[in-house]
Amino acid sequence: MALIDKNLANCDNLNGGKLSMSRPISLGVFCSASSHLNPKYYEYARTFSKLMRENHCNLVYGGATIGIMGAIADELKKLGGHVTGIIPKVITNREIEHEGLDELIITEDMHERKKLLYKKSEMLVILPGGYGTLDEAFEAMTWNQLDIHKLPVAFINWFGYFDGIKQFCDTASKEKFTGVYDNFKPHFFNTNEDFFNWMNT
Repeated sequence: MALIDKNLANCDNLNGGKLSMSRPISLGVFCSASSHLNPKYYEYARTFSKLMRENHCNLVYGGATIGIMGAIADELKKLGGHVTGIIPKVITNREIEHEGLDELIITEDMHERKKLLYKKSEMLVILPGGYGTLDEAFEAMTWNQLDIHKLPVAFINWFGYFDGIKQFCDTASKEKFTGVYDNFKPHFFNTNEDFFNWMNT
């Protein structure tokens, strides 16, 4: 199976980098699977899910029961939302896959997981996370640059967590390491509310 497919993302409803809210939309969310964070992160995750439900959004995520990932999925399911989890076999061996979802897809490897997550999403949201979250975020942005997909990428900068990433992106653009051959730029929002207000404008 080829990793790169020009038709990966269904972007028919994209409008200037944002989405039509006339029907439920699917947000692909990348975030931490750590259960050892300050409780404030899980509380913000649950608030994010409540706003997803209010704004008629479906969740596509990494399929785990733990960390911010689990908090978002559990809250959205509790509120009656639709959740799709995509998890590779290497992680199911740790027995953390979420079995209470509307759909759970088990992939052969991490590459297939990311490919499917992009395909099933209409916008990508990056919440605080570690190396895996940043790997997913930067790959998604690279694929935008290469015109493999055209999915908007939004970082939600809880508690200034992504200040360093924003500074890096700004510096890379200013110094012409990015943005020379394309006009892609990630979006940064300080709060959940800022993100959903932008998505609705």
